Amino acid sequence: MKVFFLILFFGLSTMLLAQEEIESPIPNSENEVENYQDTTVAETSKLFSGRPGKAMLYSLVLPGAGQAFVNKKLWKVPFVYGALGGMAYVVIDSGKQFRRFQDALIAQVDGEEHEFTGFLDSPAAIKPYRDRAQKSYENNIIYFSLLWVLQSVEAFVDAHLIGFEVSDDLSFRSKPAIIPVGNQGLAMGIGITISF
Repeated sequence: MKVFFLILFFGLSTMLLAQEEIESPIPNSENEVENYQDTTVAETSKLFSGRPGKAMLYSLVLPGAGQAFVNKKLWKVPFVYGALGGMAYVVIDSGKQFRRFQDALIAQVDGEEHEFTGFLDSPAAIKPYRDRAQKSYENNIIYFSLLWVLQSVEAFVDAHLIGFEVSDDLSFRSKPAIIPVGNQGLAMGIGITISF
């Protein structure tokens, strides 16, 4: 769960860093106010415009389509379908488990035999298992939905970064360093220099 949130945080922070800064004009006169209102209406529909928006929209409609058709990264499609297919299997399996306990609870209340007869012989004994299976089923549906949205956000971010120029002058150097630590003296550490 922690890994999922870490990946989600990294993906969202990357998306935020990939945005261009747009200065919004501040209207001073009536003509400028009218022009400003016209431009704000146009700017609100820009999420799905351009290459990144197209990639995100394609991926929301059909998983992997934004990565394949817009970003031309066909190697990502098997990962998308593997993750979504695996999560779909988990959702279906947890749904079957929930229905098994739900049917057993209904049968127990009606006084009929069920598949857990002999092990769980009262509604009070079956109910915790049914509740746990229901919570698992509902959580898995949420995880599947988040995974679907995450792959579309990945397509969106990747489309933003396609035109990103990486300089040949990138370098990373590390060297030993002596770091002052308050009143305690000096400590050994590693100094890192990043040039770009």
